[in-house]
This record gives sequence, structure tokens and C-alpha cells, in this order.
Amino acid sequence: KARVQFKAMQPGGRVLLFSLVPWLRVSEGLDEDDNKLAFFQPREPKEGEAFFGAYLAVVLPKPLEPDTLRYLRFTYGGKRVVRKVGTGNFFCQSFGWYPTVGYPGAHRYNYDFTLRVPKKYIAVATGTKTGESVEGDYLVTQWKSEEAMPEVGFAFGDYKVTTEKVGEVNLEVYANKSADDTLAQIEGIARTQE
Repeated sequence: KARVQFKAMQPGGRVLLFSLVPWLRVSEGLDEDDNKLAFFQPREPKEGEAFFGAYLAVVLPKPLEPDTLRYLRFTYGGKRVVRKVGTGNFFCQSFGWYPTVGYPGAHRYNYDFTLRVPKKYIAVATGTKTGESVEGDYLVTQWKSEEAMPEVGFAFGDYKVTTEKVGEVNLEVYANKSADDTLAQIEGIARTQE
């Protein structure tokens, strides 16, 4: 689920265009008055197929008024956004999995999001972790940006976490306990060269 908050710069517009990868399918869009939104997405590509458009077009029930704070809510889900990158390690790219305006990285936004991952894993994300709890079989973490950022991503897995203090800064390093797929391939090539 995503909640997008914005202000219109010009009056009269009714169609908003967001970036969102086509593997994520929106099932519902609502405005701040719980009006259902009409929306359009490109066809979901098949596994390995190229796609021509990562967008979500939304039609608002009434024209926008300038300088009025508005928000929209989207419920969506899909596959092939979080990738397994080794034994017990998962990665999500830093753009396309949440609705934004314009080309990835073209604008800066404030983020506040919650991750739910299997509790046997450790989650790490862009921003500052503001909360952590266990709910049933899931580790639930909250993350927030301290300033507007162009993109935000996350990963989770079987990590070893090391914390060091560098001056006044606490530095946390998350390292895979086993090699990810790329490093495993490099190690395999190195072994055959010996």
C-alpha cells in the first residue's frame, strides 16, 4: 500500500502520471475523500519479456486546485520486484516499486515506509530505522528519510551486522553470511583459473 501526498502547481488538471514498474498491478486507487480512482497501466510483461512503459495513469474525479495539499492511496502487488540474489539474500531496486512523478531520480521526495519480511531475516533500507517489532512470522521495520531523497530501496537477508562508532557517527555494516550470486560466480571462475 502506498500513500502519495502532493500539491498541484497549476489548476485544472485531472490526469496524473506516475512511474511504477508494470509487474506491480494496482488493484485500487482512492483519493482523500475515499472516491475510487480510474487508472490505467500497461500490460504486465511475461517473464523475460521487454516492457515499454513503467507508468500508472490516474484520473481524478475533479480538477486539481493549486496549492492544495492532496493525497492518493494505492493498493498494489506483484512479482519480480524483489529478487533473490543468493542463499538467503533478497534485494529490491531503489526505484519503480512505489509511485513517483517523472523519471526515476528526477525529483526528491520524503519517504516514510514499513517493511514486513520473514522474521528469520534482517531488513535494511534507505533512511533511518524508526521502529522494529515482530508480528507473528514477520519482522516489521519502519524507515523514514531525514531529508528529501531521489530514490529509496531495501534489502533483507541472512546478514551479519557489525556496528562501529566513527567519531560521533554510529556506522552499521550489513554483510551477507554467504556469497550472493554475482560473487559466487566470480569465486567459481577464480577456482577454475587456478
